[in-house]
Amino acid sequence: MSDITTSGFVRQDLVPERAAPVKTTGFIGLLRTRLFNSPTNILLTIVSALLLWFILVPALRFLLVDAVWTGSDRNACLAENAGHPVGACWPFVQAKFSRNLPEVLLMNITVKPFDDLKVRQAIAYAVDRQQLIDLAYPGAAKPWYSPVPEGFFGATTDVPHFEHDVARAKQLLSEAGYPNGLDVTLNVYDTQKLASDVLSEQLKQVGIRVNEEVLDQPTFIGRVIQNQGINFSMHCCVRQPDADIILSDMFSPKYRGAIYISHADLEAELSAARKELDPTRRQQMYVDLQKKIVNDVDMIPVAMVNDRSVNVSALKGMPSVEAIWGLDLTRLSAPTPRPSGHAASPINSTNCLPGDIAPDRMSFGHAARCAGAGHVAALFSHNHQTGSVAPWGHLTR
Repeated sequence: MSDITTSGFVRQDLVPERAAPVKTTGFIGLLRTRLFNSPTNILLTIVSALLLWFILVPALRFLLVDAVWTGSDRNACLAENAGHPVGACWPFVQAKFSRNLPEVLLMNITVKPFDDLKVRQAIAYAVDRQQLIDLAYPGAAKPWYSPVPEGFFGATTDVPHFEHDVARAKQLLSEAGYPNGLDVTLNVYDTQKLASDVLSEQLKQVGIRVNEEVLDQPTFIGRVIQNQGINFSMHCCVRQPDADIILSDMFSPKYRGAIYISHADLEAELSAARKELDPTRRQQMYVDLQKKIVNDVDMIPVAMVNDRSVNVSALKGMPSVEAIWGLDLTRLSAPTPRPSGHAASPINSTNCLPGDIAPDRMSFGHAARCAGAGHVAALFSHNHQTGSVAPWGHLTR
């Protein structure tokens, strides 16, 4: 009895805890119990892994590995310039959303005195870009010499430069038959009054006396569209980041927009470039066209100005989806007065828009024509995927 009591058979200390089997815990356990615990889960896991491989890996390669990160515009993303197959073009994305504004001088080259090349050259030599920037856009702009804005496809710096030269400007005016100078009217937006004041003083130094006519934007655009005496203008604008859009707005009578002031007809050259599928050749066509525009002084590029707009959260309708104008144009309409007793007419190709305006080329300028014609302006937004044209709603506060 004493022997049994002394030896005992129950342990007084607990047995040390042993680790759980590897097959049921940790990463392997997770795979076994969650991803491979049944034929269905095994199949779903394999399919998901394949989808990730074929979608995620190419996406990362496109967005990061093969992406072009530096450059001033889309040209940096051409394969021959990058030296490798190109994925995401971040310079193009930056240009798209930077909203830098090209400041330009536009002239109607079909009316006096702007039909004289020497007069247009004199105006170009009279402009002091850096002084204009220092006084009107301090720290927010840089001189620019090309018709196509910086960052757009087709932009180039390979164009002639008309640098500030008062003596040369006076000489050209004298050769054009204006030894005592001349008088012109300059139309500008109300938001450009400071810049137009500076420009007027610069032109005055060479003998060009300027009468400034300051207009609100709807009035300005309506007069441009209806050819009502806008022959010399300082203008800033942004279009989609491709040379065709802004050049067609300025120089195509077929696709004329709210900045068709020159009344020049470059549609033949624009049409050829528009149809060209080779990006390198298309780029060169726009470079050649810009050289022609600058040599003929069909317009005068002045500066690239940083966008300084301020958004107020309480103002509904702007901006949300339209990065070009800074407005949510899908909810914008512009009702205009009509004569008493006249019913509102629907906008169509016979009573408002010219018949040769394709829906996908419709612009704010085309809609302004309808507004100026005395109709209720139902602006249109063209859906390039479905081909549908939907009316815009109202801008609300």
